[in-house]
Amino acid sequence: MPIFEYDCAKCGKCFTVLTLSSSQEKPRCPECKSEDVRKRISGFSCGIGGASGFGGGGFPGGGGGG
Repeated sequence: MPIFEYDCAKCGKCFTVLTLSSSQEKPRCPECKSEDVRKRISGFSCGIGGASGFGGGGFPGGGGGG
């Protein structure tokens, strides 16, 4: 289930929404209840397991810091 970040155009609050389906209605700002929100472009995260061949820091050659 994707998580999207939004900015409210009315009050400026940034908030996240867990989307359960693509047919879900447009989110409302939890602060001011406005529907005038815009989806943010955000990065993503992925985990790297210890057996992947990477060192402790998740980067080639280690970098575990310590």
